[in-house]
Amino acid sequence: MKFRKSSFPSDSPDPLSLAAHKPVRIPIRLKILAFALFIVFFAVIIAIFAFIQRSVLASSVQAGELQAELLKANDSKNKFLFRRLQNDADAVDHHLTNAVTILNNFHRDDNARHLFGKTQHYRTVFQQLAEKMRERGMNENSGAEGTLRHAIHEAQNIAAQYQQKSFEILLLQARRREKDFFMRRDDAYINEVRQIITQAIAINTASNLDVALRNQLNYYLNTYLQAFEQATALIHSMKILDDQLNSEMEHIEPLITNIVAVRQERSAMVENIVLLVVFFCLLSSVALAFVFAYLIAEPIAELERAAEKVAKGQHDITVKVRSRDEVGNLARVFNTMTANVQQRTRDLERSYNEIASANTFIQHQKELLEEQTIATQRANLELSSLNVKLKRFNADLERANQEKNEFLGIAAHDLKNPLMGMRGLISLLQLSSDEMTKSDVEETAQILQRSIERMSTIVSNLLDINAIETGNMKLAISPFDLRAVLAETVGDYAIRADEKGITIFLENTLEDQSEPNALGDTAAVRQILDNLVSNAVKYSPSGKRIWVRLLNKNDALRVEVQDEGPGLSDDDKKKLFGKFVRLSAQPTGNEHSTGLGLSIVKRMVEAMNGRVWCEAELGRGATFIVELPVAATVEVPDFA
Repeated sequence: MKFRKSSFPSDSPDPLSLAAHKPVRIPIRLKILAFALFIVFFAVIIAIFAFIQRSVLASSVQAGELQAELLKANDSKNKFLFRRLQNDADAVDHHLTNAVTILNNFHRDDNARHLFGKTQHYRTVFQQLAEKMRERGMNENSGAEGTLRHAIHEAQNIAAQYQQKSFEILLLQARRREKDFFMRRDDAYINEVRQIITQAIAINTASNLDVALRNQLNYYLNTYLQAFEQATALIHSMKILDDQLNSEMEHIEPLITNIVAVRQERSAMVENIVLLVVFFCLLSSVALAFVFAYLIAEPIAELERAAEKVAKGQHDITVKVRSRDEVGNLARVFNTMTANVQQRTRDLERSYNEIASANTFIQHQKELLEEQTIATQRANLELSSLNVKLKRFNADLERANQEKNEFLGIAAHDLKNPLMGMRGLISLLQLSSDEMTKSDVEETAQILQRSIERMSTIVSNLLDINAIETGNMKLAISPFDLRAVLAETVGDYAIRADEKGITIFLENTLEDQSEPNALGDTAAVRQILDNLVSNAVKYSPSGKRIWVRLLNKNDALRVEVQDEGPGLSDDDKKKLFGKFVRLSAQPTGNEHSTGLGLSIVKRMVEAMNGRVWCEAELGRGATFIVELPVAATVEVPDFA
């Protein structure tokens, strides 16, 4: 073999020296690492500034919370003075404690340190105010107020017992002036109370009562006057302390406002800085990304074009090796790959059978996946069903909430009228007690008694319906004599019916003592019959008749209450046993109706496995029918 002589001229540079001066290329992994480090650096900077912003923002939020706690403390103080509740005093201490805790985070702020001292002083003054309030009395029966009221009550009882009318009048005048002072805070009433009590002491000393009684009265009067003086002094002290607290709050509010403003200004400044840093980092990252993409993407794009030609069947393609980094190695590998494509093709044909076997396995997996899809669809249907049930449950909750609001509104409305009437009658007794005769007092007492009974009925019905709704109704189911309960109920309403000119007839077909007893709760049945008979009397005009019948219907005992009242319209029948229902018929004697009675009746009857319904026509009266199971035919349920 002959070797050709080198064609390099003698004066040409040495190839080794050219290689020595060739620039060194940086591996692509180092380029990627450098780019990643830049990104990490920018991310760390953003995180640091975000942490700073979060700290400043948290400080701003704490400043707002501090302001809110101090304002709540002052508001609770005002409520405590008005309502005299320990909960309000505890709320003041709670809010002040929270404010002090927040202030500990602002220990470097001069305004915060000043505010800390103001807050501690506010707490000290309020504790003094609360102590004065306890000495005065957290209610009318404790403290100084409790002492003076106990003393004046004892004196009034002795005066009433021994018929000292003039003495009683003086004590009533003293009580009125005392209440005027507590309500209006006018010191003129203090002297009036002193004068009246002094006059009462003089009258008692000159009276012909026993010496022990006079001494006892003088003790109660002196005790009352001392306790009243103590209470007035405490009220004046509380007024001074309250003025101090209000003045302190006037000094606190500018400090709070300044702290909040400083925190908000600092938060806004830090937010602007963070935005600038984030913008700079994003801009730098984008620029570096473009540069890095250009340096790497161009050789890769050339490889991509060559690969497309190979895909079309041109296997003699080679690419130029531009560098000695990973992309250059990729180009060399690509050139080697094109030389081995033919060999790989034969290898692929050999692998065809293996792929076919793999396809069979994949088909099996596909069938399993379809089965899983069907199971998933079934689960989705079950989930949809659960969602429907959840919507129904939410609808039930909304209805319960609406009924609760309606419950509260009607209770407030029904209780308001008798309370207003009772307050007016009590005011009349206070102002005109000297001018009222015994008959006037008795008439007023009867009116008050009826109002109390009306309120008691309203509250009882509301408690019954609440017990039924919440499932707290407890029934003692046992056999009982329905005849006796029915006879007692009719007897209870005989006088009331006679006052309205109404005749009640009791028709008992169970005269034989061997007839079976009813099964149920005696108290509940008595309430059911009481409601039905009272409604018949309430809605029947004067001169009409009412029939109450007791029948045996084989497996049940039936009670029928028939009246000759106005009857029921079709619209009334639809809502007859609903809660808070007002029917078109009105009571004939100005009686009161809560609209809960028939609803309670239906719930109680059904709870005892019974039935209740009404047969009525408009203008032809109504018949309410209750059926209860016979004791021998139904197993007694356990309601424990």
